[in-house]
Amino acid sequence: MNSFKHFLFLINPVSGSAKLNWVEILQTVKPKGYNFEYLVWKEADKKALMIRDINSSDAEVLVAVGGDGTINLLAELVLQKEKVLGIIPSGSGNGLARHLKIPLDTKKAISWLLNSEVKKMDVASVNDNHFLCTAGIGFDALIGKDFAKRDSTGFWGYVKKVINRVFSYTPEIYRLKIGNSVVEKEAYMITFANASQFGNNAFIAPQASVEDGKLNICIMKPFPLIMALPIAFRLFTKSLDKSKYLETLTLSEINIDRNPGPVHLDGDPYEMNGSLNIKILPKKIKVIY
Repeated sequence: MNSFKHFLFLINPVSGSAKLNWVEILQTVKPKGYNFEYLVWKEADKKALMIRDINSSDAEVLVAVGGDGTINLLAELVLQKEKVLGIIPSGSGNGLARHLKIPLDTKKAISWLLNSEVKKMDVASVNDNHFLCTAGIGFDALIGKDFAKRDSTGFWGYVKKVINRVFSYTPEIYRLKIGNSVVEKEAYMITFANASQFGNNAFIAPQASVEDGKLNICIMKPFPLIMALPIAFRLFTKSLDKSKYLETLTLSEINIDRNPGPVHLDGDPYEMNGSLNIKILPKKIKVIY
């Protein structure tokens, strides 16, 4: 059980359960003796104002109420301020929360937040841009870019994006630099997994740990379209790592050269150049779980 009493909740009202009145919910379940502050992040262009308000708070714990992207955003501030990160999952996939076994039910998640321990968790980065759960290039980065348009959300919205793209996507050639070795790989996508799953219990790296100081580099090789459903089945049954189409490397750092294009960090899309440095930062952030 932790001893924190002062929490600041950053609420993302466009995450998976966007229609809920989170301030009302949190006020209803707030135990006596606790100070709950709230910020609602409504517009990306108001990020500077949000950061100012967070920096002016004396809260000990900064709590992300949203999905993996919201958690990632708040984690940057937690790292800068050397505070503690809390999570109330309300996103479309909730990959990190599921990996950490944080309850998806709101009241249970708040109880978990108030009663669980603080642990030091690994943070990963792509060209010094941090992520906590997964990042990737190739097909899943393109899907992340499509999904960010928000014309459909949730699991079935994601499935729709995948189906629309899967039949036309062409694998790319990637140049991997590991220490003094260089190797070229043709890949459908490459995922950098700090945690085990994308979200919705889609396990890209079932053996991944957020506490081992390593990244699972998951290289999805080209596969015949007839294998798409069997691969999807393995993804949701925690057995994709046993597929001959997936190669997994366990490393602390890797450099990759590829064509410039999209990269997703915890599901949020970014455009980056062709040279990528991906690395793990062991025990970098304090998280309640």
